[in-house]
Amino acid sequence: MLREVTLYKSLWAEIRRLRNQVQELQKDMLAKVDKVDAISDDQFAKEFRSLASTIKSFSRSIRFTDQPNIVEVLNSLVLVKDVASHHWSSRARKKPLVEAWIWSILISLVFESPYAIFGDRCQAVHEAWLQIYGAGHLHSWPIPSSQSESWRFKTVEQLYEQTRPETIADDKSKLLPEGLTASMVDVHTYVTNIISSHFEWLSPGYRVSDVHSIVDKAFALAVNMFLQRSRLQVTYPAIEAEFDEKSMTSVEDDDEEDMEVGVVAFIINPGLTKWGDVHGEHYDQAYDIVPSLVQLEPRDSSHNQRGVQAESGIKQEAGVEQ
Repeated sequence: MLREVTLYKSLWAEIRRLRNQVQELQKDMLAKVDKVDAISDDQFAKEFRSLASTIKSFSRSIRFTDQPNIVEVLNSLVLVKDVASHHWSSRARKKPLVEAWIWSILISLVFESPYAIFGDRCQAVHEAWLQIYGAGHLHSWPIPSSQSESWRFKTVEQLYEQTRPETIADDKSKLLPEGLTASMVDVHTYVTNIISSHFEWLSPGYRVSDVHSIVDKAFALAVNMFLQRSRLQVTYPAIEAEFDEKSMTSVEDDDEEDMEVGVVAFIINPGLTKWGDVHGEHYDQAYDIVPSLVQLEPRDSSHNQRGVQAESGIKQEAGVEQ
């Protein structure tokens, strides 16, 4: 009897040891999965700059005509709507106008929320996120916290698992998209058509393949951004914001005098900002992975051009639009 009890205790101890080993292995596997899924800041910077480079290259390929007036056609979206019209008067400035306009389309239709790429089918999920966690952050997103970002990360992950990513940007795919995949295809097509339709009118003979490349890269970047545990958002300063070297870089302009104090005249491309880390912690800390690219002007020049109404400006923190 004593031997049986001793054997039983020995077996039970072995079972507990093996169970602990399994638990440790599970933790190790989960840690490795997180490392695989987590994308480094350097990689995000590379992807973001690749998208910016493709947009810039496209803008340089555009052949402008006198009619229609490109400034009148492209002056109504987020990055360009508050810019004084004289900034776009020269032919050289039409190119950064094109860049800013394309970025405005992507901000409004691709990067607007973590659920924008999934289309109208997931509007209710986005609204639930806001109702639960509020809309007190940039672009009316929830203030980043472990709770809000865990909810966002898990819902986006579950939604994306229901799609066939390989068919979203593949016009030659033989698979008929269904469900959420079809919804993502619709958004991808809509964004492509919006950009294409404007340049069919403004610059016949534009490179259609460049537009497809821009939208493909934007979608790939958005998916990677919103599948991270850290919060990533496309960010940009307000027009007339004071230059902040931490969140902005400025283009060199031989036509402008050296400025001791400059303000944002217009934005060429936005930046990419991160809150938190790969472990889902430290959401009170922000880091600009890629700064916004802006054109500066002297403060006095800005006030003279806009008059008294510009005195109030747009209140913001760290040059990022609220």
